[in-house]
Amino acid sequence: MLKQAQAEQMRSAEAAQFISLAYTFNQDTDLAAFANRVDLNSDLSLTNIFRQTLMIAAMRTLDGRDDK
Repeated sequence: MLKQAQAEQMRSAEAAQFISLAYTFNQDTDLAAFANRVDLNSDLSLTNIFRQTLMIAAMRTLDGRDDK
């Protein structure tokens, strides 16, 4: 859904997908569960960085910023 929103340049839908992903990993235990399923050692400090990155992506999408 994120790729489709990006391809169609639907900024609100794109931002909503970034926020949805951030909520998917809302709890440290959520990310740890996903990491465990792929045999990846989870670092909880990376969890916060990951969520923050998704939220920043959403804000930049809505602001129409481009990091070219």
